Amino acid sequence: MKLWQKIFLCTFLLVMTVVDLTAILLVGNSHNLMVQREKEHAVSRQEYLVSSLQNELVFRRWQLDRYSLEKEEVAQTVLQMFDEWSLEEGAAVFCGGELISTSNLSLTDEKKALMDEADSAGSYHLKIIEEGEGYRLLTASLFQVENEDYFLLTETDVSEIFQLRRSQFQFAIWMSILCSAAASIVLLLILHFLLKPLDRINRTVDVIASGNYDERFSEGGSSEFQELSQNLNRMTQSIQENIDKLEDAAEARKMFIANFAHEMKTPLTSILGFGDVLRVKKTVKEEDRREYAGVIVEETKRLRALSSKLMELITVGSSVLDYRQMDLYDVMQGAVKALEPVFANSGLRLVCSPAHHTVRIDRELFESLLYNVLENAAKASCPGGSVFFRCESREGRVAISVEDQGIGMSQEEIRNIFEPFYMVDQSRSRKSGGAGLGLALCQEIARAHEANIQVASEPGKGTIITIVLHEKM
Repeated sequence: MKLWQKIFLCTFLLVMTVVDLTAILLVGNSHNLMVQREKEHAVSRQEYLVSSLQNELVFRRWQLDRYSLEKEEVAQTVLQMFDEWSLEEGAAVFCGGELISTSNLSLTDEKKALMDEADSAGSYHLKIIEEGEGYRLLTASLFQVENEDYFLLTETDVSEIFQLRRSQFQFAIWMSILCSAAASIVLLLILHFLLKPLDRINRTVDVIASGNYDERFSEGGSSEFQELSQNLNRMTQSIQENIDKLEDAAEARKMFIANFAHEMKTPLTSILGFGDVLRVKKTVKEEDRREYAGVIVEETKRLRALSSKLMELITVGSSVLDYRQMDLYDVMQGAVKALEPVFANSGLRLVCSPAHHTVRIDRELFESLLYNVLENAAKASCPGGSVFFRCESREGRVAISVEDQGIGMSQEEIRNIFEPFYMVDQSRSRKSGGAGLGLALCQEIARAHEANIQVASEPGKGTIITIVLHEKM
């Protein structure tokens, strides 16, 4: 069952129940008031009849000048009074349990039983009984005339009151049906209007579920639906962004694998080719043998460097780092000492300006970052040039910069240098044994140290790479 159907059914039943209960209470209360009014009228009439009978019997006795009246005389007097009153309702007088006189009253056992209830003078007993197709209001009272007990029983036809109640109930039922029908129509229109935004949201969800994450929810309707639409739009936007990230990651992984396969293919082809020449040729000149062996050794070194860099790149994000408080002065001096042979063989001058700054780093990884940046500077520089290795403070942070006077880079190249296997000068990098993984590794190491790498460069004017990280006091 749909939501609007549940709301409609529950509300319809509630309206029906409230209307019917209200009608029942109103009709019942009205009926009780009319019955109570009839009872009060019956008591007042009974008081009048009793008083009249008492006076008439006393006057009759005085008139006849007797101590007491005979029952026949009492009956005659009462009947005469009934005739004078022209009673439309029934009435009967009893004395000592015997009927003395009656007028338009059919006696039954149920009516006679009221005499036993009238046990004291001046008290009135009322009872409504159903007789045939009508209802009768019985009023019984005991009165005394000169120490003689008399019992007066009267009845009043109250069928009209019960008929009116029946008519009112029928009218209330029909009115409740009509009111409920009208209320149901109004309720359906209200539900359609109020739940229209929900239907629109449902259709949009169906579109998004089919894969169209560019679809957005219309922020219409009440404040609750607007808030829901806004939250769903944020959720959809987040899903779209995550999908884009996953697609970018998948594409980057695909390119990474393709580049890695390409980088592996070139040295393996050389190794396989020259190794096959040495295997097939029966006689190889010593000069050629040395040349072929040299190529195999260099390509093997290149493969080793490639695998080493690749392993570092893969494990830097997943391994548990050993952070310690270090003095950058010692770290920079250690890097200069380790790379002196590299710069000497390249005919370059490494100018180091270290400074004492305490930082929290994993020394082995951070040294790898510095080595890679310095090696890239050496590869980009021409023999006879200089590379400047500096350290300085920048507004509570430490900046380590490596500046070369090499070939430089364009803005397009700067945007791509941190991508794995990207190389600015393909031929120069391959000759120096590069694979395009150094700066990608540097980026991951910097991220692990909550540092960032800034690059400033112009073609032909050299490059400055700056590593900015927090200083620990």
